[in-house]
Amino acid sequence: MGKREQIINAAIRLFVEQGFDNTPTSQISKEAGVATGTLFNYFSTKEELINEAYLYVKTNLFEMLSESCRSYISTKEAFEGVWFSLIEWGYNNRMESEFSRVFVNSVYITKLTKKRYEELGGPIRDLMARGFDEGLFKDVPVELLQNVIGGVYQGVMNYMYELDELDEKLVASSFDMLWDAISK
Repeated sequence: MGKREQIINAAIRLFVEQGFDNTPTSQISKEAGVATGTLFNYFSTKEELINEAYLYVKTNLFEMLSESCRSYISTKEAFEGVWFSLIEWGYNNRMESEFSRVFVNSVYITKLTKKRYEELGGPIRDLMARGFDEGLFKDVPVELLQNVIGGVYQGVMNYMYELDELDEKLVASSFDMLWDAISK
């Protein structure tokens, strides 16, 4: 792992544990095992680091999810594959999942980060568009559909974290509940 990744991973951990405002760059540098000057060689400001950490997490997530939806023929199967992969990722990457949840509503998010995030989600957005084109989803704005999916995801993750295990039967049931909520 390179220094940039070390810094990002340390920042994610500390931001989740302490919040953005309570985490100085000196502490991030120390946690990453690099000099503070090294941090600023990679990120000109703490705000840039926060945004780049978010894009780093989302890039890794969307690459994995894109692979998940390519191997299925039907839209519903692809959506289910993405759901299982998303839940597994969230369970195995709790810090990153929590960081994403907190950051998305943060005052630190920039317009550029929002734009780059939209670009990253292309294959998932295409899958959702396919579902709408096929008449699978309820006639609601796509943003509402995304918020419902996000809310169910967060609820499932909270439950799995409490269980302290990834229960595949419950993941399957959660998909059925989600599908019932969003499909016609």
